[in-house]
Amino acid sequence: MAVLFSVAFSNELFANPDFELLIRIREHKFVHDYGFAANSGNITKIKTYNEGSKDIPWDNFIRTSLPWTVWTERNPSEAPNFKKVLADKEFFSEIAISPDFHWVALSVGNPDSVINHKHKEISLVSTSDFKEKKRIKLIKGRYVGDLAWRSDSSKLLVLEKTERVGLNPLELLSAFAGHPVPHNSFYLAIFDAIRGEFSEATSPFAEDIEYASGWFAQSKPN
Repeated sequence: MAVLFSVAFSNELFANPDFELLIRIREHKFVHDYGFAANSGNITKIKTYNEGSKDIPWDNFIRTSLPWTVWTERNPSEAPNFKKVLADKEFFSEIAISPDFHWVALSVGNPDSVINHKHKEISLVSTSDFKEKKRIKLIKGRYVGDLAWRSDSSKLLVLEKTERVGLNPLELLSAFAGHPVPHNSFYLAIFDAIRGEFSEATSPFAEDIEYASGWFAQSKPN
């Protein structure tokens, strides 16, 4: 499995060394950065930037997972093995490889979600035999925003997303014209790879944000 693409976690993500991972939420006016503290499990808002600000550290952070299309371009010899995991007409998007190279987590979509890319399941595949060992289904109404492994490969972090249609007068007019305004909320779920347990947050850490997208990021390695 030496061809698998992976990036090690940096210990210098933030000035606060307790933050292991960055969660970035982007909307049409602002960019919000949150820090995840692995020891406590807490998520803290670090800073909010105006969209377009030159202070946003875009070049200092990279995504922890890769889109399926990008990963297959880097690993063409391995791609057919993962295709065999798919059920008929299923597809993958994000792909996150555990730092110990034992697991690959894939966000799975079905034919009903091809257009809106709402992946509602996660496939955990063993790299030893390229077989699915566990299928995780999210709470109804949530879908996968991104995936990331802890540096010790003990836990898979899942950025979950929900969406509702805006219902104020202007938003109703927009929806009637065929352009509904999405309002998104974000949750953090954790799969314990050692115990095989999956837990989902009851409350969002970022709530009711228009046109929002979110992803996990980490510092570039030195």
